[in-house]
Amino acid sequence: MWRPVSRVSRLLFRAPRRYYAAQLHKLNVEFSDERVRSYLKHLTGMNFDKIFKARREGLTVAKYQLMADEELKKAHEEAVKRAETILEMPAVEDCRKEIDSIIEEDAKLENYDDSPHVFVDISMSATDRDRHIVVREVSGTLRHAKWKERDRMNQIYFPKKGRRLSNPWMLTNPYLTEVLKQGRHVDVLDLCNLQFEPDHPHYIKVHHMVYDDLLRSLQFDVLHSTRHFGGFVWYLLRTNQIDAFVKYLVQERKEDLPAFVDLYCLVYPLTETAVVDTLKEGKSDKVVAFLHHKALSHLLPPEEQTLSSEE
Repeated sequence: MWRPVSRVSRLLFRAPRRYYAAQLHKLNVEFSDERVRSYLKHLTGMNFDKIFKARREGLTVAKYQLMADEELKKAHEEAVKRAETILEMPAVEDCRKEIDSIIEEDAKLENYDDSPHVFVDISMSATDRDRHIVVREVSGTLRHAKWKERDRMNQIYFPKKGRRLSNPWMLTNPYLTEVLKQGRHVDVLDLCNLQFEPDHPHYIKVHHMVYDDLLRSLQFDVLHSTRHFGGFVWYLLRTNQIDAFVKYLVQERKEDLPAFVDLYCLVYPLTETAVVDTLKEGKSDKVVAFLHHKALSHLLPPEEQTLSSEE
């Protein structure tokens, strides 16, 4: 007998579809490309107050120290190194494919036991990705373990600090929606990076939900100067949802526009060609040419919307 389902329940059931690969474009370069990471690192910024303030625990007494110029320079360099470590961007990977590989089927072992047996290679030389884990089913079938089984066995035998065997409630609905309403986007992403591998379906889904929420509310500053900003910008590029972000750059971080334009042209070569052609037509600035090509020149001040090269 069919049971009536509320509109909210239907929306929750359908929601995951909008966060997967069908919405993403195949780009000309990978996230791991050094040129891409260099541009994203530049766009991320380095606000010391934000980077280090977010990681203070408890009440601490401020310390003041008199320094010579050389000491001050050295202290600043050390702070930059610590900040770069904190801002190291997590990997961005495509969703992994389920493992469905049968090794053998032995009818003689059918019903030998009433539960499957899992065999795990616990040698220290193996990694979580290449470790041999197989399952002998009650039916006698010997197969490679599926991803869910691999994740569980790896965490049992080689536990990672902070990672749980079950998903944290904060990363599942309806709690996830409520946490995002509280503005705890960075907390969600930090926990997600700790709990899942970058190619885990739920890792990708949660990241996309957070990015979509920030895009809807135009809260680009939330992830700025955090290790998650690069992944956010990459998502906007892959989904080609850049209009609001470009407006944010024009209004708040105009100095970062050239780096973003160079990055966009890198991942979309046809845009690079169009921008070059626009420059030939008389536009003196690559950013202006890009905005004209993307029909976004209205975001610039009136005096910059019709810049032309001096002949």
